[in-house]
Amino acid sequence: MLNLPVRGSDSAIGGGYRRDYISHVEITSFLRRYLRTIVGTFAVALSLATIYLIHTPPTYTARAQLLIEGKPSPPVRGSSEDTYQLDGPQVESQIAVLRSETIARGVVDTLSLDHDVDFMGVIRPGLVSDDLLKQMAIEKFIAGLEVGRIDISYAISIGFNSKSPQLAAKIANTTAAVYLRDLVDTRARAAHVGSDWLEKRVNELRKQMNAAARRVQEFKASQDYRIDRSAPPEDGDDKPQGPKTAAEEPPTLDVLESTAISYRKIYENFYQAFMEAVQRESYPVMNARVISVAAVPTAKSYPKPLIVLALGSLGGILLGFAIALARNALAHPVRFSHQVREELGLRSLGDIPKVLAPVTGSLKKRLHDSITSLWQKAPERPYAIAFTEVLDAPYSVFSEAIRRVRTTISLGPSTEQPKTIGIVSSMPYEGKSTIAANLAVAFAINGGQTLLVDADIRNRTLSKVLAPTSEAGIADIIAGLVDLETSVLSIAGGKIDFLPAGAAPSVNGLAELSTNDVLKGLIDATSKKYSVVIFDLPASHNIAYAIPVASMLDGVVLIAESEATPMALLNELAINLRAAQANILGCAVTKAANRHFTRKAQIAYAG
Repeated sequence: MLNLPVRGSDSAIGGGYRRDYISHVEITSFLRRYLRTIVGTFAVALSLATIYLIHTPPTYTARAQLLIEGKPSPPVRGSSEDTYQLDGPQVESQIAVLRSETIARGVVDTLSLDHDVDFMGVIRPGLVSDDLLKQMAIEKFIAGLEVGRIDISYAISIGFNSKSPQLAAKIANTTAAVYLRDLVDTRARAAHVGSDWLEKRVNELRKQMNAAARRVQEFKASQDYRIDRSAPPEDGDDKPQGPKTAAEEPPTLDVLESTAISYRKIYENFYQAFMEAVQRESYPVMNARVISVAAVPTAKSYPKPLIVLALGSLGGILLGFAIALARNALAHPVRFSHQVREELGLRSLGDIPKVLAPVTGSLKKRLHDSITSLWQKAPERPYAIAFTEVLDAPYSVFSEAIRRVRTTISLGPSTEQPKTIGIVSSMPYEGKSTIAANLAVAFAINGGQTLLVDADIRNRTLSKVLAPTSEAGIADIIAGLVDLETSVLSIAGGKIDFLPAGAAPSVNGLAELSTNDVLKGLIDATSKKYSVVIFDLPASHNIAYAIPVASMLDGVVLIAESEATPMALLNELAINLRAAQANILGCAVTKAANRHFTRKAQIAYAG
């Protein structure tokens, strides 16, 4: 019995059973296997995108442009020149003002958008209050407004999205007008507040200036300009006096005149500032203007058909691949022989390509058949199979794969070549009958006398094709009705002998076939007479006697269909065969992906 390391063990890793790459054949196989899933998901996503484009009302965007000047020119002669410069944060501040609720409320009030059917839609009277309706209009306006800086300039773009192109242009232009009006009102209010404060300050300074001038005049009128430093003190005290402080000394004329002049200059400066504030209040200066009026848009801005279709197509393809990967991970079927070697530790006998029937008929019929085969997987029929492909096309890819299986079996680890070999699969229609017939031909061509036995008595695939008129076979031999010599037929031009399944009705459900001493004697007799005996065993998943019969043979070959046989089911078959002490020669994967064929007249599998 062949014992190979399983995947994950140290010996398996050291023996090179693990691979760290994915071949292009596996990628091609994956795409071919899940092509319908990917194409179907792509078609559904594209259909949904198309439906979205049809049922989504178009949206139009109108844009106006404002320019905020960094250094406004003084409109009135004599006013001081402002050195007002803008930076990034200041421009962003103006954008925030445009997005504010104050501007939104001004636009809503100006255009009465809260009662505009085109803007708000049809609202039943009395359903909502006027305040709530206006707030809803403000929120909808803010949601449809687009304000942004144009590159790194001082220009600001004001856009509005609406289902009506005329309404979009009207709202965009009104937004710019309301912003300019708010800017004027804000500057006027600021100038008014400043002028009020300056007016009060000027009045205070005027009183202080007049008081200082009056003290100068009074001093000149009441004082003698000659000052006697040696005169005695006015109080007549003969005692010496200490030095007087500046606060105790009476002000001189120079001090009074200097104070009066200072008050006058301060007054004149404040008075000039007051006059400028009054001028700005009456004629406010704006540092913003409209440089582009919003025109009525002629093309819709959303949805964009090309973008929606492109996103839908891309999303459909990505979703299709995601679904395909999920299905691939959940199904986990057998695909290639190296996968069986890596995961189950079974000896790999190679991948046998799938070869289809020759393409015939008109171009229209071939195209129809190709489309039908893409969406439907019809089971192959036994009558459409050529079991002698190795003999008919010895240089085809299929024949080379069969000869590789024969060579691998012959060069196995055992010192003696197995003579009785069983071909078994987990499920029907995996190609075991085709492999059994062609493997028998390959052994016969190699020089050995070969016998092919149809032990699949319930399905009788080989018997229906190779000996459809035969009435005696292995079932009749086991029932004791005929002997081996009278039941064997010569096929394939006399190169191999064939033992049909037979037609004996006395085999009780074939349940006793695996324990019948006649079967053991038959196996011994054929192994002595023939160099190689190939048994086409039934699928083990449906018929119970396949595994006990396999344990009587020198070796058994497992057959798994690429992309169809579940790995878990194949593993269960291998475990059952090992439990029955059957010698597993290896596993061959049928119907593997291969695009290169050397023969135009191609065949299909069955069994």
